[in-house]
Amino acid sequence: MAALFEQTLILLVFIAVGFGLSKARIVHSEHAKILSELFVYIFLPCNCISTFSANFTVEYITEKYTLIISSAVLMIVTGVSMHFLAKLFSKNKYEQGLYEYSLVLSNCAGVGYSIALGVLGSEGLTDLMVFAIPINIYTYTYGYSMLTKRTISLKNIFTLKTLRMLLNPITLSMLVGMILGLTGISLPGFVSSALGSAAKCLTPAALLIVGIAISDFDLKKLFCDVRAYIAAAFRLVILPLVIGGVMWICGIRGSVLASAVIFLACPCGMNTVTIPKLFDENCEIGAGMALISNLFSCVTIPIILMLFGIGI
Repeated sequence: MAALFEQTLILLVFIAVGFGLSKARIVHSEHAKILSELFVYIFLPCNCISTFSANFTVEYITEKYTLIISSAVLMIVTGVSMHFLAKLFSKNKYEQGLYEYSLVLSNCAGVGYSIALGVLGSEGLTDLMVFAIPINIYTYTYGYSMLTKRTISLKNIFTLKTLRMLLNPITLSMLVGMILGLTGISLPGFVSSALGSAAKCLTPAALLIVGIAISDFDLKKLFCDVRAYIAAAFRLVILPLVIGGVMWICGIRGSVLASAVIFLACPCGMNTVTIPKLFDENCEIGAGMALISNLFSCVTIPIILMLFGIGI
């Protein structure tokens, strides 16, 4: 379990570096926006193409289809339930979207992948990536709309405006990755290497952005926001224990349970900071939830995984 503590502490180091650089006036808010643009338009799309092209294959999906089905069911259950729960956090519709996003979606790519690799090996990481396919689709369609005030609803889902919003760099890169994976088309070696190198910048960039964003706010105010602690409690403890417990009682074990619990136990996603920052939206709420949930995850993640016997 030492690897788990070490991994979460590494994440906090990047946040602290971003915070320190900003406080020392070495970097400024406009630099965070540039990083956000790189995150949304380069690092994240490269990660999507690399992940989907490597894992979205007919052979693997045929063998591991239960991972995708389970993940899709999880997104429906948590998406519907957290949609209503988020309304209790704020009366402001945009803020409700931020809470809903954080309650439904965790920082699986930034934290979960590293943990899966460390405790379950490359096979466990691949399982988690495949499990995350429906999650990624949800994240960069409906989730993306919540963070950019471009709401998708049944009324406007077939409009040209919605189509343009869905065809953002992230969803387009997922489609490219899916096509490459399903068809078995191999990219030239130098292209694959370039995509892999850019994808490795994803987590450090996101964490640095969070650190810079946090420096713009009063830390005392962030730490005194009771709603952030409640959201973190749901994200880190209640959801993994309840949903993981139900799966355990229903006899669900192996890669499905491990992938679900790791995803649910991860802290709030960084997109509530990086994407609003790109569109000049207020990211204070997202920064507070990211800071608090990442701090507490250093303790909660190892405990949750030990309770379910994952990596032991």
